[in-house]
Amino acid sequence: MKRNRLRFYSIIIFLSLIVISTTWGQERIIEENEGFVNQIILGDTLADGSQAHNVYIFKRGAKYFVNGQISNVGFIITLKAESGTGTLPIIRNWPDANGELGRILDANDDAYVYNLYLDGMGPDLTTTEPDPLYTMNGQLLRAGAAGKVLVVDGCVLNNVGQTIIRSNSGARKVQVTNSIIANAGQLSRDNLGNGRIIDFRNGITDTVIFRNCTMVNSYDRLIRHYGAAANSNTAYVNYLELDHNTIVHNTGAYGFIYLGDISGSVKITNNLFYNPMTLGVDPADQQRFAEISSISEVGPDGNPVNPLIIEQPNDLYNPTYLMSNNIIAYDQTVKEYMTANNVTPAPALAPRLASKVTGSTPFTDAEVTLTNIPNVMIEVMNWYRPLAVAQLAGGMITTTEVDMDRRNAEYWLNELDASYTTSNPAFIGTDGKPIGADWGSKVNQEQVVWNEKVIEENEGFVNQIILGDTLSDGSQAHNAYIFKRGATYFVNGQISNIGFEIKLAAESGTGTLPIIRNWPDANGELGRILDANDDAYVYNLYLDGMGPDLTTTEPDPLYTMNGQLLRAGAAGKVLVVDGCVLNNVGQTIIRSNSGARKVQVTNSIIANAGQLSRDNLGNGRIIDFRNGITDTVIFRNCTMVNSYDRLIRHYGAAANSNTAYVNYLELDHNTIVHNTGAYGFIYLGDISGSVKITNNLFYNPMTLGVDPADQQRFAEISSISEVGPDGNPVNPLIIEQPNDLYNPTYLMSNNIIAYDQTVKEYMTANNVTPAPALAPRLASKVTGSTPFTDAEVTLTNIPNVMIEVMNWYRPLAVAQLAGGMITTTEVDMDRRNAEYWLNELDASYTTSNPAFIGTDSKPIGAEWGSVITSIESNINEIPVSYMLNNNYPNPFNPTTTISFGLPEKSIVSLSVFNILGQKVFELKEQNLSSGIHSYNFDASQLTSGIYIYTINATGIDGQNFVSSKKMTLLK
Repeated sequence: MKRNRLRFYSIIIFLSLIVISTTWGQERIIEENEGFVNQIILGDTLADGSQAHNVYIFKRGAKYFVNGQISNVGFIITLKAESGTGTLPIIRNWPDANGELGRILDANDDAYVYNLYLDGMGPDLTTTEPDPLYTMNGQLLRAGAAGKVLVVDGCVLNNVGQTIIRSNSGARKVQVTNSIIANAGQLSRDNLGNGRIIDFRNGITDTVIFRNCTMVNSYDRLIRHYGAAANSNTAYVNYLELDHNTIVHNTGAYGFIYLGDISGSVKITNNLFYNPMTLGVDPADQQRFAEISSISEVGPDGNPVNPLIIEQPNDLYNPTYLMSNNIIAYDQTVKEYMTANNVTPAPALAPRLASKVTGSTPFTDAEVTLTNIPNVMIEVMNWYRPLAVAQLAGGMITTTEVDMDRRNAEYWLNELDASYTTSNPAFIGTDGKPIGADWGSKVNQEQVVWNEKVIEENEGFVNQIILGDTLSDGSQAHNAYIFKRGATYFVNGQISNIGFEIKLAAESGTGTLPIIRNWPDANGELGRILDANDDAYVYNLYLDGMGPDLTTTEPDPLYTMNGQLLRAGAAGKVLVVDGCVLNNVGQTIIRSNSGARKVQVTNSIIANAGQLSRDNLGNGRIIDFRNGITDTVIFRNCTMVNSYDRLIRHYGAAANSNTAYVNYLELDHNTIVHNTGAYGFIYLGDISGSVKITNNLFYNPMTLGVDPADQQRFAEISSISEVGPDGNPVNPLIIEQPNDLYNPTYLMSNNIIAYDQTVKEYMTANNVTPAPALAPRLASKVTGSTPFTDAEVTLTNIPNVMIEVMNWYRPLAVAQLAGGMITTTEVDMDRRNAEYWLNELDASYTTSNPAFIGTDSKPIGAEWGSVITSIESNINEIPVSYMLNNNYPNPFNPTTTISFGLPEKSIVSLSVFNILGQKVFELKEQNLSSGIHSYNFDASQLTSGIYIYTINATGIDGQNFVSSKKMTLLK
């Protein structure tokens, strides 16, 4: 499993109003045979009794023991492996003087555990080898102090009697990432109603995160947050996230996940639940309803509904529940058990919680095989159920007869492999990665055996070559056509794939993309480049819809282009484009007819949509939907330059809520440059599932603005928009088409809207205004942090804005009844040539504005190597150790400088908290060189008071540094 170090964000450390500056530089290396680790740490004190060190380093490949819990009363502790690669250090449990096993760690202050193998199993006292029957402690780790954090990364947490993690007293955060968590429960110690991943008892917990973890073998619930321990007043959880985890083999004695009382939000996304709650829903076993009966609904059979995931309802909060792209799978052994015992798989959700959930496709049942996992707990299941039915108290008793398939340390360190290979697109997560933890799983979307043919540069028109490439029976001889890099090809009619999947791709390697240009047919007309009548995949090609000057053969922008460059022309098929340049079209770059299953465009440049010598300004789109239900539309990491009309036109009858809706639409990390927006910018149409618009840079969107003097531009929006105060339809950048059949979700976050000076001057001169991002109706449905921010930015090398087109258009719009919706050869967009689009376009930027940091900490927009330079650096002065300086001035109003020193290249984040511990600012991870660095903090939006600023740095050698100081804002 890939245990990539997650750079943890800032940690606030303060006591009342007193400044505490904590430096994680006091390291101590513990040798393999030095003694019991807990005793070493307990005795590691100075003459005054304070802790001599607080960072303890363990040697890779070494084995250590504890004979009592490691405890950090009054100091922050870090336990971690030495830097480098090699087998994780193993810390095993050994009995104390009374023969009892303790926890490995009782965290009484902030605690950080990195790259360790922690094993709660005791020894066979004769052989010293691990003994699964030695009575384990009930907990492996305990977050035992209110308002503190427990952070675990890159670890193996293995073997416990009751729960891997117990959260007592209300931690501020429990975060476990990139880890394996195994073997929760011990039947020789406790009944099947124990064996959890995390158990909450008392106190308000702010944040709980499990991300990229693999959890194997658990008897009871993964999460137990229940009853008085989940009280809505005194013991709720604010935020809980499960993302990209793989959970394997859970018997689910009392259930699977008890969320308890939530005050803020829950995110359960991209998880693989493999054999969850294998005991199923069993009305004959009333004992298993004991805890759920007080919080669940009653089903048709009179028993409580017993789903995989359940919350604890309350009237104090209105939390949100985002659940999307999770897979539920059972192996054949479990299916046969359920059939033989007349039990059923648990539903994912009970009706009450299901009604609150947002997200696209929350849960999908599917088949999958994992590469190397322990055996399912069928012996435990077969031992348990007869007791459950025969005995009044069910099978909640102990036994030494059966056990889970625990395996040894070698297995967990080197042999476990929860990867899979599938062609099922349901296994693609919301972020485009395979569902579950990062085990290198493969989702082969192309379910085709490709038979390749290399097309030479001067072989002929590509469409004719493919049309004639048949066998004697008329079937297609090849279905993958490879083009030479640096070569130029032509089509004189559309490439069409009727009855076969097609791939068009550049040859492997580097070098200039192959160019496929358009040439007139026998009638002098230009066709589409591709009419996809079956699944179609286009990789690393430059497709140009512009026709030629027939005298010089050079591209001619006045030659009448086809209305479409690519057409997804068949129902239920896919069009996938990656790494391409799609350039020049009369109406729309992509036309989706008949309802594609998926249209996905990634890592591509899309340019020059529209041709005024052919069509009016009301044409010129990126994608246009006509007829049919489309399941998935994705544009990710694309740069779209020069469009006259809407990027997305999904509208009217072509967006009917019964026959032509889109289920899922995503725009993520795109840069959109120069759009005049004749009829608008983005028409989402009818959505049945969800929309995700995140991390995009809209640079000069809808530059014609909102113009009441141009009634023609309200023609299409008038039927779907609201009426504004001036009596005209509200004309926003993004609008949906409302319907009563669905309740779609709209996640919009961290998008930037920017206009250059030329556009601003045009709007002022013509008394028009920038379009609002959203109309009120859609705005009320949107979730997400900071959906849209107006900002200033300069892009490095982009075409000129379409000011000539705008100045030509508006007088016609005002003077003529039909507006300026006519054609012209007088003006055009700044189209540039192929050399520019292939080698010179550069939509990167440099800014110090933290609003340009995306939800994933990457710069907003497509990936052009943009730089967020919020921090000024002096790399000539290199400190000998990490340091955080006092801010200056202090007190301040409204700006102050925060400076810090780094002795080596580090990943750094900076956070500011108010005195209640609420984060009010975060500058996410920055890669900084060694030296002195400073940040000018602007508190214009904050109220007067005391604030805590915190730096969190991780050096290239793995060394951590966290420090906090106080500052005072006086207004």
